[in-house]
Amino acid sequence: MAINPSHPSIPCAILTGGKSSRMQSNKALLPFGEAKSLLAYQYQKMSAIFPEVFIVCKHNQDFGLKAPYLYEKSEVFSPLVGIAHTLKTLQAPEVFFTSVDTPFLELKTIKALCNIQGAYDIIYPRSQDRGYYERGHYLIGRWRGHLYKDLEQAIAQKSYKISAFVTSHKSYFLDCGNGDEFYNLNTPKDYHHALKILKDSHG
Repeated sequence: MAINPSHPSIPCAILTGGKSSRMQSNKALLPFGEAKSLLAYQYQKMSAIFPEVFIVCKHNQDFGLKAPYLYEKSEVFSPLVGIAHTLKTLQAPEVFFTSVDTPFLELKTIKALCNIQGAYDIIYPRSQDRGYYERGHYLIGRWRGHLYKDLEQAIAQKSYKISAFVTSHKSYFLDCGNGDEFYNLNTPKDYHHALKILKDSHG
């Protein structure tokens, strides 16, 4: 994969700090394909694309995976917390984020997101759900490093809605149509369907 020369060393962060309450177990630890866990699958996949890949999680989580972790200690379960902690800790001009529960994100989409030019705060993909509902995938894409200050302010004000944060900043969406690449795993039913998708696509 060739990332645009304007972004030669953008790091990637995998968000894994959710409660997984609907899954009834930690989704990051679920076996996935030949990988020992969904997180291991995502980490291996992203490590083949980005020069640095970090795992963002709560400080008390243990995934048994040898990788660089960014532990955050907040009692608030919101992706804004993980994103803010990552941007503040890494102090990179920007970071590419993805969530642990979207394993089918395609290389062409990642490449397209990384190659978009412009002074945008957030660049994310948008898809059509069942062909008629447009859905922004805010946990996937590029976030500018300076946003951690605004994120911390939003968290302090208990404004946890990520869509509100994104739309209040200079953002750009990449229209990706529809497909399985944004399928995410929230329930046991989702997990078993994802295993079927994986089997059908990879054998």
